[in-house]
Amino acid sequence: MKLPWSKEAPKGRAFTAPSARAHRGFVYLDDDIVINSLSALESGKVDEVVEKINLAQERGLSIGAKVGVEGVGASAGATSKGSESLQAEVIRRRTRFSIFELWYDALTRRRAIGQFSGWGPDALQGVEVGQVIELRGKIELVPLQTGLRMYLWFVDEVRAGNSIFTKTTKLADLKESEHIVKFVLGKRDELNATIDPIGDSGPKVGISFLKEWLIETVGRWTGVYTLVGQVEEILGAGDSWQTMRIVEDAPLTPLEESTLEEAVKPLADGLKALGIELEDSPTKLMGPAVVVRPIALFR
Repeated sequence: MKLPWSKEAPKGRAFTAPSARAHRGFVYLDDDIVINSLSALESGKVDEVVEKINLAQERGLSIGAKVGVEGVGASAGATSKGSESLQAEVIRRRTRFSIFELWYDALTRRRAIGQFSGWGPDALQGVEVGQVIELRGKIELVPLQTGLRMYLWFVDEVRAGNSIFTKTTKLADLKESEHIVKFVLGKRDELNATIDPIGDSGPKVGISFLKEWLIETVGRWTGVYTLVGQVEEILGAGDSWQTMRIVEDAPLTPLEESTLEEAVKPLADGLKALGIELEDSPTKLMGPAVVVRPIALFR
């Protein structure tokens, strides 16, 4: 069946590509940055979005939910607690995504988002701290953080009595390593990662995601995404960015660096058994590189 808006596919090709990318599948969105920036750029826009959504709600926006099959189940109207919470969630999501689109459009109109036509050794020429940039690439957690989280998952499975692991491992043998792993991960509620931009080999890109802004679990992040973020640091050859921190409320010191390095060394063999090979400096991202504060991640 030919849809009214469809076009004929080019000869020899079965797929007809869309003429525009209108849908964004968000996996991360930092509302605070977007709202603060939009409020400064175009005062009143945020209030306008909230006002429109509140008006829609007052005019009878309601959600009914029905659970069950063949007449067996439970139904709930907009006045029930379940529907009210679902309605509130829809309104919250509509607000945050609408505000992002307004903010993104405002920056695009001002040509205030730096974009890359490709990637390579000279990709960072002209890039400055503070600029908002957009690039596409593959996201990966830094190996050490992936390994540490896998190790804690393994310990939890042993603790739960999973027979797959308890045949060869005793919980008592893991307690000291578990304590070290939790110490190295620290209390900072963030996930450090890198993005490999589409193009040739070039400078690395470091990113630190805050868990509170995650929309989709990291375990589902696969393939290529679009990143919109603000440049925080530009690292030259020999410079480094700390991908792991154990002190929350103080700048990085040589003591913290050396403590981390010593704490990680005994874990190398255990992580290797989980398939995680650590680099020579597993707690750092070495330059040349750019460190970006993520604002949105989508595709």
